[in-house]
Amino acid sequence: MPTDEVIRARAVLGGAPGADRSCRIEGVAVTRVLDDDGFLAELLAKLVEEAREACVASADDLPAELADVLEVLQSAVVAAGLTWDVLLAVAAGKRARRGGFSRRLFLEYVEQAV
Repeated sequence: MPTDEVIRARAVLGGAPGADRSCRIEGVAVTRVLDDDGFLAELLAKLVEEAREACVASADDLPAELADVLEVLQSAVVAAGLTWDVLLAVAAGKRARRGGFSRRLFLEYVEQAV
């Protein structure tokens, strides 16, 4: 890779990098098509990136950031060879066994018995 590269390698939404106007650097975009394993790995990394952006988003920006999380998640589900219905069924099973977040509980700490 060239030493003067200013944009790190990343999965991009849609077509070419910068198509969403978030990339305003002049130059030639060098892309490649990922194989199945590489695509899933990059989608999972992108999911973390988008989730971090949602964590620090303002109330006004939060819907757009959560939409980005959803877009990447939907693509990751397909790339993993799953369907949305399968994912929702797995989530429902986990919720039935472990509970969900409806009670809004937050674990502060665990006191260990002596």
